[in-house]
Amino acid sequence: MYLIYIFVFIAGATVSWFYLRTRPSSVPLQPSIEPEHKNSKTSNKNDQLKVTEELQHVRYELNNLYLVNELSQKITASLSLDDSFHHLYNAINSMMDAAVMQLDVRYGEKNTRLYYSNLKQVNTPNNDLPVNHMAEWCFENNKAMFLPNAEDDYERYVYKPLQLENGKIARSLICFPISNNLKVIGTLTVISFVKNAFEPFHQEMVGQLIPFIAVAIKNAYHHQELNVLKQRAENSEEFMQQFLANMSHEIRTPIHAITGMTQLLLDKDPLDEQIRYLQSIRNASETLLVIINDILDLSKIEAKKLELEKIDFSVSDVVNHIQDMMQLKAEEKGLQLITHIDSAIAPVLKGDPVRLTQILINLVGNAIKFTNKGQVKLSADLYHDKTRPEKTDGVNEIFFSVYDTGIGMTEDQQRKLFQKYTQASPEITRKYGGTGLGLSIANQLVHLHGGKMGASSKMGEGSTFYFNIKFPISENDSIKKQTAVVTDEMINKLEGLRVLITDDNEYNRTVATESLIMKLKNVVVDEAADGITALNMLRKNKYDVVLMDLVMIKLDGFETTHKIRTELPAPASEVAVIALTASAVQPEMDKCIEAGMNGFLAKPFKTDQLIKILYDVLHGNGGFDVSTVHRGKGTKYIVGKVVDLNQLDEHMDGDIERMSRHLERFKKQIPASLRSLRSFIENEDHENARVVSHSMKPLLGVLGAEKGYGISANIEHLCIKKSKTEELLRHFLELESVCNEALEEVQNISLVQDTD
Repeated sequence: MYLIYIFVFIAGATVSWFYLRTRPSSVPLQPSIEPEHKNSKTSNKNDQLKVTEELQHVRYELNNLYLVNELSQKITASLSLDDSFHHLYNAINSMMDAAVMQLDVRYGEKNTRLYYSNLKQVNTPNNDLPVNHMAEWCFENNKAMFLPNAEDDYERYVYKPLQLENGKIARSLICFPISNNLKVIGTLTVISFVKNAFEPFHQEMVGQLIPFIAVAIKNAYHHQELNVLKQRAENSEEFMQQFLANMSHEIRTPIHAITGMTQLLLDKDPLDEQIRYLQSIRNASETLLVIINDILDLSKIEAKKLELEKIDFSVSDVVNHIQDMMQLKAEEKGLQLITHIDSAIAPVLKGDPVRLTQILINLVGNAIKFTNKGQVKLSADLYHDKTRPEKTDGVNEIFFSVYDTGIGMTEDQQRKLFQKYTQASPEITRKYGGTGLGLSIANQLVHLHGGKMGASSKMGEGSTFYFNIKFPISENDSIKKQTAVVTDEMINKLEGLRVLITDDNEYNRTVATESLIMKLKNVVVDEAADGITALNMLRKNKYDVVLMDLVMIKLDGFETTHKIRTELPAPASEVAVIALTASAVQPEMDKCIEAGMNGFLAKPFKTDQLIKILYDVLHGNGGFDVSTVHRGKGTKYIVGKVVDLNQLDEHMDGDIERMSRHLERFKKQIPASLRSLRSFIENEDHENARVVSHSMKPLLGVLGAEKGYGISANIEHLCIKKSKTEELLRHFLELESVCNEALEEVQNISLVQDTD
């Protein structure tokens, strides 16, 4: 600020000196007559007044120029047009008698209008905004308007004077069109209620601001566009996550059923001819599961929600496990699968063996797929960087490589590696199949580990894929053996547990209740059919844990949990809540954590899984790391065309009495559900139709009626989309046919166990 005052003083002195030097040329001298003393004094006073006025004028203009410069920086830096307008009005009002200022902007393909005025706070598109006919003239003619006496001189431009929203008449006016790339995008109007309030240099100062206002409008418009694009991207991400959750639920369940039932049949010593068919079914279903897992993994990686574990593992165990898994596939093609492990690698490292296995299986699987004769070799060596001979204490950097004698790749094909949805060539896609996701996911997983993947190949001679990953060396010399999923200690710790099961599906409640009563001592189980009932029961009774279904009528699981945490008094507000859901994906788990839940269990679940999650939540390290329990029971019942009682047997832990009760419930509820569903569909009641179709899924799924389960799920999604009645009825008739077949099979199948 002091520099400005010094500058103003120097400028004023310069003007004074210049004025005194030039004054004799404008005032004729009287050489022969000596002026009187009195006249001399008067003349000096007049000269001093003129110099003072000139100095004040210079200071005023310099101050205004400073304000213009400061203002231009503020409005061009702002991304809000509203903020820019307020900066503009305050600055201009300090420089001149600007009673009113209006900024009228038209932007975008639809010429959306934004209007700003210090008289009227309007900053959203609106067709009823005030019209300033003088500003309209400037906009249409792309010319500035300067009317010191706007009340009398308006006829030079328009047909009538300007009357404002407050009823007053504009008596002085400055208006400029605002252009961007030679296109007029708006106007700025400065108005005073005093005649001759504005001088030409006021118009000049406003004109100097117009280019900066144009930049501010452009910045604000682009910022708004970016916000719209960001919102669309977020909505798209949310939609994708919801789609993946649905897809995981709808596709994983039947695929797991196919692989599980196929394995059970293979374990029953089938005929040689049947083994070949069953192995084909198993391989096809496993391929489908790989594709689903790839898509889900890719979504997690891109959403940056995939976290690597840091647990003890052995590189030797991982490599040997991969050899065991891939040996059969290699032998089927007549290939030799060789593995090599460097003995210098530490016996126990810390890392994520599951993700490392995923990377290596991808590479070994590809090598086997694209190799018709010869060998595939998987190697793990301790990496030695010759450029950096120093050793890093406590860390092993492992160099993994997968070599094959397969078809190889051209240089152009190698450049396309690791791209999503991309394979080497269309011919390879047609011949070998695949989604083109495997290598991309493996590459991204290597990057997550801090490593880098590469490849070298020669057409017709084979390929080598390789990567480096650093793993900390564990303090342990050996890997601890995993204990049983459910132990006697867990059972004893859960004795006397008080549980509230909240689910709008009676079948689900019954399964959970009977599982707990069968497994735990002195357990007390209450049931609530909806979230509102659950809240009322929590107010009256004390519970240790709530098993909460996420999809319910009235209040869903998320809303109910939120009300438990925020509306109920302690200790009810602190009760443990475990989510029960059919969508076992990370975003669903994240929503459960955000809602205040303590654990997460995917449906349909086994009894051991339920016991383990209860223990983890109440006595362990939390319940958001649930592993699937494979009981591996043999086949006891003949599989029907629609129903598979072996699946019911597995869920009921072989309890014949429980199985009988569930079959009776199935016979009773399915016909009633079909009647209700038809009625709701015919009356176009999509919401109730959705609820009924949703409730039928577990009834059909646990009995192994996968076709009926899939049709129910399809009807549920069609109801969400509010599809036409004709389409819903078509699917309903298909579901009705499957359900009738299931009822007939249930009626005729005996629960007598096969004793072989």
